[in-house]
Amino acid sequence: MNRWNEFDYIKTPEEWKGIPLDIKKHQPKYRLSFIMMICVIIISITTVVAYHEELEEWLRSYFHSENVYKIENTDKIKVENLLFVSYKDALIAYEYDQDDMENNQKIYLVKNHQFSELNPSSIKGIYENKEFSFRYVRYKDSIFSYDYQGIDEVLPYIQDDNVYIMTPDNNLASFNLDNKEIVLVTHDNESVNPIMSPTGQTILINKSDKYWTVYDTQAKTEKIVKDIEGYALSNELRFIDDYTVCTYHTYEYEENNYTTEVSEMYVIDLKTFDKRVFKDSTEFATCLVIDESEQSIKIKNILTYQTCSIPTHHKTFSKYMTDHYVLFYNDDKKENKGYLYSINDNKYIEIDMPKGVGNIEDMNIIDESKELFFTDGDHFYFIDISHMFDK
Repeated sequence: MNRWNEFDYIKTPEEWKGIPLDIKKHQPKYRLSFIMMICVIIISITTVVAYHEELEEWLRSYFHSENVYKIENTDKIKVENLLFVSYKDALIAYEYDQDDMENNQKIYLVKNHQFSELNPSSIKGIYENKEFSFRYVRYKDSIFSYDYQGIDEVLPYIQDDNVYIMTPDNNLASFNLDNKEIVLVTHDNESVNPIMSPTGQTILINKSDKYWTVYDTQAKTEKIVKDIEGYALSNELRFIDDYTVCTYHTYEYEENNYTTEVSEMYVIDLKTFDKRVFKDSTEFATCLVIDESEQSIKIKNILTYQTCSIPTHHKTFSKYMTDHYVLFYNDDKKENKGYLYSINDNKYIEIDMPKGVGNIEDMNIIDESKELFFTDGDHFYFIDISHMFDK
């Protein structure tokens, strides 16, 4: 997605008004180029403002005005300095100053069509006789943390004032935000790349590429998951729910002196460790098979057996996925066309954005509130999509 910036409105400086018209004979040539430059700037300003107006007009026409919400009072927020973290019903926006990453940081809750600045807390603890610290904000049962000192990571969910942290010696530990008590969960010094389930009931832990385990935060037990390959990357695993995980499995077979590698999907029950095997390779370790080989996007859900076909003349699309939606978009210079697919409804809507009405710089989908959130680089918008799949 492209980026372009808006100029601020420029007023004529007072000192320009007093410039005489007959200072020197060679001045007219200078004044003419100067005036030409000012004209170009004014034209640029007019063009940019028109682009923003055209974009907003298109939004209100395409999605209907009652479904489009422009966020006000965000003039001081610089889009290029924002990082967004998605939650089920909101976004956390982390704003940083590129010239002073340590001190100038702001955290916003993006919800209910507004940016609300949050006040972060700082906390310190002791592990192995050494101090560690981090900053954080709480949102419901989630925690957004940053500025780690002396630890490697804080996992994203809170349970009874306890969070899970990764220690410098490769162990998982629980840390109480109230009394600062720290309790080791693992003691093997080879626990890395933890992945927490959707509500924090379980945590998958890699053991230095040897194997994976699952830690149950309620039962306080850790067990080996033998059907997850030890070298599987974090993006090759995806929770369907707290006790079900989807992952790739590959194997080779030889026929006529030729070795073939086959990829399939395992859907593993983390309570019983039973698995279902699917002879498909899905997208991002989800339950969706997405085929773009022909002039259409063909989607198959391996769990529900539902299928959907989206006709299109574009050969390839970039994808953005959440638990409930898939957004397909292209980078065609001649045409801005995309498709929003609802996994639950097994339906799609076309998003046809004419060239010349502006560019979308960043986009997110908020699952629970069923909203698109995006910015064109200067303004922020929410779009209610809750009704769009009712047809």
